[in-house]
Amino acid sequence: TACALGTMFVEFPKSTYTLKEGTFNVDQRYKVISVIGRGAQGLICAAKDTMSQETPEVAIKKMPNAVDEITSCKRMLREVRMMRHFQHDNLLMLRDVMFPPSSNVLMWKDIYLVTDLMDSDLHQVISSNQEISDDHVQYFLYQLLAGVAHLHAANAG
Repeated sequence: TACALGTMFVEFPKSTYTLKEGTFNVDQRYKVISVIGRGAQGLICAAKDTMSQETPEVAIKKMPNAVDEITSCKRMLREVRMMRHFQHDNLLMLRDVMFPPSSNVLMWKDIYLVTDLMDSDLHQVISSNQEISDDHVQYFLYQLLAGVAHLHAANAG
């Protein structure tokens, strides 16, 4: 533990993974495997959850400097609130939010969100050289409408 101004701060044990695209400091239960993409707000890695039998493979999204700017912080909070609130097969589910290494809020930089690991995303499919068939369009449309129907039923839209 560390002490500052008479307040005790707890250090949370982390595992550090240095990848070509950046460094991941994650809870020890997660074993980072590889970078799988970059989202609008951060870097995403595939990882193994060593404590879960149900979903051993997860995606970890690193949101760098998430609390430094008000806009970034609001986006992160909005994303977390929505993923926690809406639980449906057609919507990405939040599994975990990792605390930064220190309980001292002034030292917080990066936030890590843990979600289910998807086989692919729409951007990868659209960007690939594979021809998009009518079956693809029907499948994407069904997934989209099922998710929107759930949001509508939850009075979120």
